[in-house]
Amino acid sequence: MQSAYTLPLWLTDEQILRDEAVLFGLSESPPDEKIAAIRSAFAALTAPLEKQIEQHHEAIGNLNLLLEITDSQLTNLKSDAPSGTLPNWPIGQFLLSLLASLLLCAGTYLGTLWLVDAPLALLMAGLAGAGAGVGFLLMSLAGYKSALARNAFREQQYNETHRQLLTDRTNGQLEKQTQIEQLYKVEAALNQQQAHRDWLIRLFNSEFDLARSLRHQVRGQYIDL
Repeated sequence: MQSAYTLPLWLTDEQILRDEAVLFGLSESPPDEKIAAIRSAFAALTAPLEKQIEQHHEAIGNLNLLLEITDSQLTNLKSDAPSGTLPNWPIGQFLLSLLASLLLCAGTYLGTLWLVDAPLALLMAGLAGAGAGVGFLLMSLAGYKSALARNAFREQQYNETHRQLLTDRTNGQLEKQTQIEQLYKVEAALNQQQAHRDWLIRLFNSEFDLARSLRHQVRGQYIDL
């Protein structure tokens, strides 16, 4: 942002400033008014730079806050990270299913023995037990596959969230670095203008004091005459 304000001619030409200082020194006027004018002119010139510095500081503060929030989210996410281990095979459920199928097989055999021949009763019991066993096994497999799918979905969500937070942190750090670099440039420009202002004030004071001293000498000579 560049200032629309420009310094008056007497501050852009050192010779004109010297002449102004000499005129003030030879007159009865004190230097305070002219020095205040110099400071006021440079205050108007550097106002946009000071505004930029304020904006960069505000942006850096906001980025620091966002980075703190992102780091906190990463910490919380890591504490809730999936273990990465597969769910245990449901051995207990499988054994219960096997026991249930055996009991069903025995019950079917005993229940049909009085109706049919023993070989046929045994065949019917075997078929009932096998069907029940397959059904129980398929249910166990379905439950295990469901647990695997839940684990995979949770891990995918974790990875996506973790990747996004890392990206946000990297982008925030890069933006903060950019803001800091821009801040340094603006501060350097402001310091340069302020150094130039101080130099002009010293120049004015030097020429003023010299002219005022000469005026006192000339007046002293006339008084002596």
